[in-house]
Amino acid sequence: MGAKRNAVAVIAAMDEAATLPLLLAQVHDLHLAEVIVVANGPADYVARLARQAGATVLRYEERVGHDVGRALGAARTPAGVGAVLFLDADLVIPTDQLLPFVTAVGDGVDVALNRVDVYIPPQARLHPVNAAKRFLNCALGRADLGCASLTAVPHAISGKALAQLGAAALSVPPRALAQAIRAGLSVEAVHPVDVVRANAR
Repeated sequence: MGAKRNAVAVIAAMDEAATLPLLLAQVHDLHLAEVIVVANGPADYVARLARQAGATVLRYEERVGHDVGRALGAARTPAGVGAVLFLDADLVIPTDQLLPFVTAVGDGVDVALNRVDVYIPPQARLHPVNAAKRFLNCALGRADLGCASLTAVPHAISGKALAQLGAAALSVPPRALAQAIRAGLSVEAVHPVDVVRANAR
């Protein structure tokens, strides 16, 4: 096996014992420097599964949710990391669908977003959540991002973006995205991954 990438995956996990090992297997094939699982909630077995797979585990008895979980994981990443890939344990995404986000950051993108618009039918774009995401991007002068946001996984950020924004900012994804754009960081919707239908189930 070749050298590991200068990248870390952060996975927010609660009680997804069925899907977490499957996701970790896909992430393993990216050959990242570290995989951090933020196991939050009362399910101890999820933390055990993550440790058995070789992940670093941050354990919280309280349910902190996806956004705060990602921020806690980001705060634990080592100094000098090149990219941080964010995932949720309930969505098993193939390795080849994760790689474009890590690659985009390696190529100079600071915030690599999921281009979810491809999977959102026109009528669903009027849903209040989707409309709010689109409105924010338009207000920030980035209508080209459509409904892309830091709430939808997978997404990745550069070490530069993490240092500039601070890990805590990621706990409020819309604000973090606005800060990134206003700071002049490179923000792009780099690759479409269908998490829309998966979340609808």
